[in-house]
Amino acid sequence: MFALEEVFLCLDPKTAFAVFRRLTKQCNSIVQSSYLRSRYFSVVFGSWHDYEPGLAALQGILSSIQQRDAIPLTALVTTGGLDEDNMFWWVQNMFTPNHHSAYCSKDNKNNIMVGAVLTPLVVLPPDPELVSAHKFIAGLLRGNERLRRIPDILPAESDEDLTEVELQIALELYRVYPHALVPEQPEASELSEEDWIRNHLSPINKSLSVVAEAGLSFKEVSKRADDPTYLEKPHDLAVVSASKTLFIVSEVVVSRQGRYTCPLETFMVFISEDWLSVETDDFSRFDNLLQVEDVVRLGLLSGPETLIRVETDDTVYCEFKRTSAQLHPVLWGKFKTRQGTDINAALQQRFAGKYVYVKLINPENRMAEMHDIHDHTNIDCKFVGLNGCVRTISQD
Repeated sequence: MFALEEVFLCLDPKTAFAVFRRLTKQCNSIVQSSYLRSRYFSVVFGSWHDYEPGLAALQGILSSIQQRDAIPLTALVTTGGLDEDNMFWWVQNMFTPNHHSAYCSKDNKNNIMVGAVLTPLVVLPPDPELVSAHKFIAGLLRGNERLRRIPDILPAESDEDLTEVELQIALELYRVYPHALVPEQPEASELSEEDWIRNHLSPINKSLSVVAEAGLSFKEVSKRADDPTYLEKPHDLAVVSASKTLFIVSEVVVSRQGRYTCPLETFMVFISEDWLSVETDDFSRFDNLLQVEDVVRLGLLSGPETLIRVETDDTVYCEFKRTSAQLHPVLWGKFKTRQGTDINAALQQRFAGKYVYVKLINPENRMAEMHDIHDHTNIDCKFVGLNGCVRTISQD
């Protein structure tokens, strides 16, 4: 049997590309990005005398189809505010896969829009003081036998960097019971219990203060006087726009696991290459799509059309047909029963972009059974993730 490389080397690039398109219908989806399309097509069709560039392009496309790594995302905006105006519930939690945090919106608002960007496009060089603080916190957690019983804390011998989950655990412990972070006092210690605790809480407080100051605070988030639920973290649009790095999405994961009073019930996911205001009609026209019949009806009237519908006893989701529009509606989903906690949508198409937007349409009301009654519902969302790959396309 010939290897894929050998088969394509026997063909001229144009024929090879045509054959490849027949073998994988997803080819056009992967290169739907204007930049990806121009680069791949120019490589494949621009070098008639050289098979290698065409083969490399085809192999790159094939790799993109098969890859399903987690795509790192940084939250930028929410129109839903934060529960109790507490940064502990900041919307970044929604894009961070762990067991200890979630995005919890302010109450009395549905059809909340959330926006995020591909993390490598906005990440800054590490701060030495912050790196030192992270190392201290990692050693503090992993060296404490009692705390290592928490499943997400790594073993004492681990030399990995502090994980986001471990950081969330440390911050939450310090908020509710800081003494839990203090190492157990040995019997041979000559210090009083009070002095032992004081001596250890001082460096703990210093390190966590460094983390808190380096992390997101309300000072870095713009708020509107006329709408306190609109919160936005500024980012450099020009840098993101000029970058040739994009994500290619093959799977969308949405979770509402956990004991929440108002877990997410219905949602939509969108992708774009350029930043779009989350308050435009491009998004608001999808407000209150509560049933799958509403989604199908909207597609027939004004688009986007539904490509595939996947339904189980507990969940349902629809993938939309990709269009040439600037904004790509990717997925509509709903948790139909209390048993529905996760939706893992393997996409039939591929979507490339730099930004992802999530519309949190409405929650399920569990306030009575949680014995936590409020005048209005909010929306609690555990996790929204994109799987696929990140590609940087060279201009050379």
